[in-house]
Amino acid sequence: MHPFFFGPSHSPLFAIYEAPKLASTCGVLICPPLGQEHIRTHRALKLLGKQLTQANFHVLRFDYFGTGDSAGASGEGSLTRWIEDTECAAAELRTLGELRTLSVVGWRFGATLAALAATPSLRVDTLVLWDPVCSGRKYLEELGELQRGVLRDPLRFPEGRETGPDELVGFAYPRLLRQDLAALNLASTPVPTCGEAVLLAEPNDAEATVLSNTYRAAGGKVAWVDLPERGAWGDASQIEEALLVPASVRTITSLLTARHHA
Repeated sequence: MHPFFFGPSHSPLFAIYEAPKLASTCGVLICPPLGQEHIRTHRALKLLGKQLTQANFHVLRFDYFGTGDSAGASGEGSLTRWIEDTECAAAELRTLGELRTLSVVGWRFGATLAALAATPSLRVDTLVLWDPVCSGRKYLEELGELQRGVLRDPLRFPEGRETGPDELVGFAYPRLLRQDLAALNLASTPVPTCGEAVLLAEPNDAEATVLSNTYRAAGGKVAWVDLPERGAWGDASQIEEALLVPASVRTITSLLTARHHA
């Protein structure tokens, strides 16, 4: 496991690169969620990276600008910058692993960013959209409701607590960022340019169904895999708990192995 910084010298990004023990030209870029969901999923994404490396993939996990251990304070990131970060991370992984094939796995808003970054220049073979955020407006509404639930919890704040207008569950979402997110709808954005998009979502997920139909109508190759475990993202009582999803990790590792190591 190799932790390092990459990207622009004035605003470097933190990453962890894991190389397989055997010779391989296949790589997987892992795009994490944002905010509190990033914290909750860190352990699961670390496990995913380990299992993919054991399955003979080069793996890169990274933090977007203004998140995690990358440069920038919370709230300084933007949709445009995070898409650029994803593109930069993909290029870094290609160089490190001398890759022939590149897969990208994005979880929650990481899936959204992965889809937006999957342009022809990125040359993605398999794009895994894991429980994706399809509607930015709905995402903000859910975060707002979660924020209110946390503030109402007497075990956390017996005397109540006031927060600034930009805060959502402990992280800053300034006005301009909220405007960008509110205008975002994956079903109305260009179809990702990749060999195949894999939707890992609940069987009756209405937004993911619309997204899948949009991709197929535009001629994209799409596979649907039922989500083995739910995230309970809106449950205020679980926001401090790490999300452990071993079945989902196994599912992603198996499907990428079947597609690229067959």
